[in-house]
Amino acid sequence: RDLALGGYGGPPLATVRYFYADTLVSQPLGDGILCASSATGASARLALASFDVLGTSALEVDWDSDPVTSGPTALLPGTTWYFQAWYRDAAPGGGATFDFSSAVSVRFCP
Repeated sequence: RDLALGGYGGPPLATVRYFYADTLVSQPLGDGILCASSATGASARLALASFDVLGTSALEVDWDSDPVTSGPTALLPGTTWYFQAWYRDAAPGGGATFDFSSAVSVRFCP
């Protein structure tokens, strides 16, 4: 039951929020593409994390707390979820102040 999410190439020391949803989309938003979304509200935010000075981050999923344990976003056997990172990107030159990582699909085996 271990699940760790990670990213690289992010802005050094920026805040990052990992989240997941039940639907894969391709919607331009900010300086990137939102890939994990839900028309039914089945999406959830995980704990905040930060990129280190090299632009890498990691987050271990806490299996003992919501939203992963109950409700419409419970990570149950037989379900598939799409995970993505949303991060602050205040690079000079204008544009939006946030961006997204690529998404990853995770199927939870029965």
